[in-house]
Amino acid sequence: MKKLLPLLVVVALISACKKQNVEPATLAGRIAGQYQLQSIRLIDANTEILDLSQMPGTYKGKRIAGTLEVTELSVTQVTLKPFLQVDGQNNALTAIEEVDVEESGKVYALLYEGERIADADGENIIFNVTYTDPQTNKTTVYAFTAKK
Repeated sequence: MKKLLPLLVVVALISACKKQNVEPATLAGRIAGQYQLQSIRLIDANTEILDLSQMPGTYKGKRIAGTLEVTELSVTQVTLKPFLQVDGQNNALTAIEEVDVEESGKVYALLYEGERIADADGENIIFNVTYTDPQTNKTTVYAFTAKK
């Protein structure tokens, strides 16, 4: 019995230290979390506001970094809250509420009002929305990539 007790303690310690990757039960939970922006592109009415292919980075003399907070609203819905840090100051961009999450092959499609706005795989998000005003023919682009 004395020889068996240390062996049981060692086995218990080893099994307690095993890392378990438990996938969240909900679609929204699989992509929820905190992400770091890797790139961003903002164009408003054909005027470039920001275009960084690598973040953090410098644009027009200002240091820019960013994060994306993805919050689970329900089993199949999330909120996307992007933040930019410009020279150390936080600037919230417009949050996108009630984004639907659907499985689409090996990725998750993120849809807003039926339109596909992003793809996610649980570690990365690729967001891309382009809109051209039919009356003015001016284009608005809001695109970014983010990694957990």
